Amino acid sequence: MSGEGGGECAALLHGASANLIGVAQHRGARAAELGGSLSNRLARRFDWNATGTMIVKINPAWIPGRWRLGVSLDVHTVTSEFLGYDDDGRPQFNTTRSEIGELLYRLKYMADARAVDPIADTASSYLRQLSEPPFKVAPTLIIPVPPSRQRPRQPLFELARAIGAQLGVPVVTNAILASKTVPELKSVHDYTTRLDLLRDAYRVDPAKTAGASLLLLDDLFRSGATLNAVANILVDSGGARDLCALTITRTRSHR
Repeated sequence: MSGEGGGECAALLHGASANLIGVAQHRGARAAELGGSLSNRLARRFDWNATGTMIVKINPAWIPGRWRLGVSLDVHTVTSEFLGYDDDGRPQFNTTRSEIGELLYRLKYMADARAVDPIADTASSYLRQLSEPPFKVAPTLIIPVPPSRQRPRQPLFELARAIGAQLGVPVVTNAILASKTVPELKSVHDYTTRLDLLRDAYRVDPAKTAGASLLLLDDLFRSGATLNAVANILVDSGGARDLCALTITRTRSHR
């Protein structure tokens, strides 16, 4: 498997509009609940029609790595302005996120489970487009990246299950297991240090992955160190027949 994907990736970026629209279908009452409960700032950024359909605009881009095809749906933040420090010395920012980035932020950091459906529906809608030639993304299993931090509810697992339900694809959360404790890497800025921390960090159960066409799922693509560490073990030891990768968002710079 190669991360080059030149012709296919070029076709992806030209064939999919820069503002490709994913349509997240909500049943009426659930949609109205989500739309009415979000902050005014967030609610204004989503387009609702009379049937309770939420339109989530995305800007997909190719991500390089140890997979046949890898895509991130949109940037996480659009702008971030440093405002200064609070009374406890913590930096404060005025941040504008993409539409799907805002939903992901609410899910991860505000435990707002109502954000799962629009994210999953948008991702599923896009993956259905990629199931056609020339891409032929047709996973038989979805593998979410193991969490770096323990939470009562794992947001990425919830997204994986929701996407799997939309596509009719099983989700396996225990095919990749941590071999050691890895600190959260968002505070580690040196790429080489990240790679050192991730060395031998994961193990795979090949009984769950051998011969399968896998979709590797993560919430955020930054440098790709974690995603590639998992991809390497799936390809080298897991016996994956095909491997594609999807992240919900990406940072604006990949450092």
